[in-house]
Amino acid sequence: MRRMNKNKHLLRLRIYPSKLEESKEGWVWIPSHLDIRTDFIEIINPNNKKKIICEKRVLDDDYVRHHKTLQEVENCQKECITMNKFYRDHLGIRKYSKTREYVELEIKEVISPIKKDFIAPLHHPSAFVRISITIGIISLFIGIASLSLTLLLHLFS
Repeated sequence: MRRMNKNKHLLRLRIYPSKLEESKEGWVWIPSHLDIRTDFIEIINPNNKKKIICEKRVLDDDYVRHHKTLQEVENCQKECITMNKFYRDHLGIRKYSKTREYVELEIKEVISPIKKDFIAPLHHPSAFVRISITIGIISLFIGIASLSLTLLLHLFS
């Protein structure tokens, strides 16, 4: 692992698939040793510059209880990331590491409220969430346009 700055990490990780019931969840499981304090992270594939913004979960006791045996997790906690097919496809990672090959990924903290509240939902695996945020953004612009037109009409009347 190379730490690029205080909130950016360049890592060589093994990609593992998430469980089927997590296929529409908007999170990835990252190694516990990373000093990432925000709930949302941006993952960039430096090979093709594709990126996602998602919620972060840590490979911890919850992961052990729900995913794998303790031995597999202990071997994985420093060099693995677990993500669903939607996120792997968006990053241009066609297969997870069946042969346990390493993939280089850059992981950054997301601090911006705009990225957390508007961009992350657009990267969510659930079509319902993506459509909802799109409709919300369109509604926001329609509301701003309506308010602007109303103010202009009152100003010039």
